Amino acid sequence: MQGAAGHPGRIAALLEPMEGDLTILKPLHSAFHSTPLAHLPRQLKARELIVAGLATDMCVHLTAMDAYMRGYRLWVPRDCTAAESDAARDAALRQMAYFKCSVVRKSA
Repeated sequence: MQGAAGHPGRIAALLEPMEGDLTILKPLHSAFHSTPLAHLPRQLKARELIVAGLATDMCVHLTAMDAYMRGYRLWVPRDCTAAESDAARDAALRQMAYFKCSVVRKSA
């Protein structure tokens, strides 16, 4: 995706892991499914998670939903997500807002 045009390509480039970053290979849509992410945040005593990435209407949405069901507070920054269309992204973000997920851009 790093070579993709537009917003998805910019997000992919910004999310490229850097030295020292913890990376997890995600076999399916939710980053919690069959990965260490199911246990790692608890071990790190995390209470809030930030979910960003591509496929807002699939992978980001399902990861956020799994995090919500595990009791985490969530922030999915609107400008750090992308989908095949703005309409699909916006619909997914509206759904995430229903389970108290912050989807607004936070000021720096």
